[in-house]
Amino acid sequence: MKKLAVSFFALLLMAGPLYAEVVQTAVVVGAAADYSSGAHSVISVDPVGGPRTVKNNLVPTESDISVCAYGSHFYRIGRYQMDHVTKFDINAPETPIWQFSVLDQGEDSANPHDMVFAGPDKAYILRYGSKTAWIVNPSTTTEEGFKIGSIDLSAYDDGDGSPEMHSGVVVNDKLFVTLQQWDRSGGYGNWILNEAWLVVIDTATDTEMDTGKGNGTLKGIPLPARNPQSIQYIAENNTIYIQCAGDIST
Repeated sequence: MKKLAVSFFALLLMAGPLYAEVVQTAVVVGAAADYSSGAHSVISVDPVGGPRTVKNNLVPTESDISVCAYGSHFYRIGRYQMDHVTKFDINAPETPIWQFSVLDQGEDSANPHDMVFAGPDKAYILRYGSKTAWIVNPSTTTEEGFKIGSIDLSAYDDGDGSPEMHSGVVVNDKLFVTLQQWDRSGGYGNWILNEAWLVVIDTATDTEMDTGKGNGTLKGIPLPARNPQSIQYIAENNTIYIQCAGDIST
C-alpha cells in the first residue's frame, strides 16, 4: 500500500521497574494513492540517527483517518462516514482495545477531526460536521461510559449547521479549539471560506470563556488568517501557534 499523507505523534513509554528509560515511538497513519484504504504504522524513534524498525499496514480500514496519543495509548480517528474512535496500546498496536461511535442519535456523519486530552479520564472529540463537541472518558471499557458530556458551539454556525471545529490543545486548564468556518451549504466545490475563530473552554466547567476579543454573542478570538489546520503549544515560551492554510481552492 502506497502512503500518500501521514500524521505523526510521539508516545512516551516507560520500561523498567525503577530507573526507567524513556523511549519514543512514532505512530503514523497513511492512505493508499487512490484513497481506497488506510492503515497505521509504528516506527521506532530512538536512538536519534540510529536504525529504525517499522511495522506497516496495521489494521487496514478506510482512508480518512487520523491519530492522536496520550500516555502509552494511541487513538485512531475514523472521520467522514466512519465516525468512530479506536483505542490501541503501543505495546500491542495490531489489537484494538475498543472502538466506539461518535454519533449522536439521528446524525448522518459527525466527521470527528481531533481528540484532545485533559487527562487520562477526560478528553474532547472535535466533531467537524456537528455543532457540538463531545466530552468523553478514554479510560472507559464500555460504550455506555464513553460520552460523558458535550459542548455546544452552535453560536458559530456559519450557515451550514456546524462551525467546522478542527483542532485543539489543552493548556493551563483551558481547551483552545480552532473553527475553520467553511460554509458548505452550497455543496462540494462551492464552499465559502469565512472568518476563522479560536474558542476557549474552561475545562473545569466545560463552558466557553469570554476572551474579550469577540463580538456580540461570540466570545472567542477572530483569527487574522483563515482555514486553521494545526495548533500547538510550546511550553518554553508559553505560546500557542496556529498554522493556517488560507483558501486552498485558489
